[in-house]
Amino acid sequence: MKLPRYLYVSLLLTAAAVGYTMFLGDGDVADAPQPVVRPARAPTLPTAPAPAGASPTATPNAVDLFPNQGRLEEPPVQALVLPAPAAPSTPPLPFRFIGVWWEDGERQLVLAVHDRIFIVCRVCGATDKLALGDTVANLYRLDKIDDRQLTFTYLPTQAQQTLSLGDTVEKPGF
Repeated sequence: MKLPRYLYVSLLLTAAAVGYTMFLGDGDVADAPQPVVRPARAPTLPTAPAPAGASPTATPNAVDLFPNQGRLEEPPVQALVLPAPAAPSTPPLPFRFIGVWWEDGERQLVLAVHDRIFIVCRVCGATDKLALGDTVANLYRLDKIDDRQLTFTYLPTQAQQTLSLGDTVEKPGF
């Protein structure tokens, strides 16, 4: 790294000044400042009795800059009363009944939850099948399959909710 010329000059002048004061500047010690000695004076303040708030270890001539001001008692702290947390409410069922079809004499119900489709049947081999006792998203459990409704339990509150199926009992005849 190349330094500019003015830095070299500053460095040279600083080194010369330090060298001069260290090696050549051991001049007369008499020019050094001497301490001033003053005679001790008697205290001019009158001695008064110590104030009521003064500490017992204070010297008699000391002045307490922060005496006890006789503060009032602090007001009692009021307890903050928080309302009891409300019991979690049961949200509406997220399931929508889309339709039904019959296969091999068994009714298969089609439910939609957000972007997923579930088939509710008792003994079918469908993927994404929802049977009795199965849970959806760890929140809802299918408890009962009736002719006209499905019964779910919302697991956080153990509240039961029903989903109406309408008239899907009989196989339509074509």
